[in-house]
Amino acid sequence: MESFLVHAEDILSILNELNVAGAEAIAINGQRIVSTSAVRCAGSVVNVNDVKIAAPFVITAIGDPDILEAALVFPGGVVDSLKPWGIEILIKKLETVEI
Repeated sequence: MESFLVHAEDILSILNELNVAGAEAIAINGQRIVSTSAVRCAGSVVNVNDVKIAAPFVITAIGDPDILEAALVFPGGVVDSLKPWGIEILIKKLETVEI
């Protein structure tokens, strides 16, 4: 099994795309993202709201699932930019999400 280093910038790119796509709420591994949230990289661990989280990173968003997916998956988009680094992104559309 290989491990890949995810940088805070990668996570921020995903968060920014979801925000632009109209996400009503976003969380990373259960940590709610609000206007004052801080996302920082510390080696293989990412600090979100001063809480250390490690891979796998689960980003949950509430909004129109088709629009949110389209914001991430398009030629040259964030998913395409992470593929060369071996970072796999799995997108699941769920009927109900709690953040």
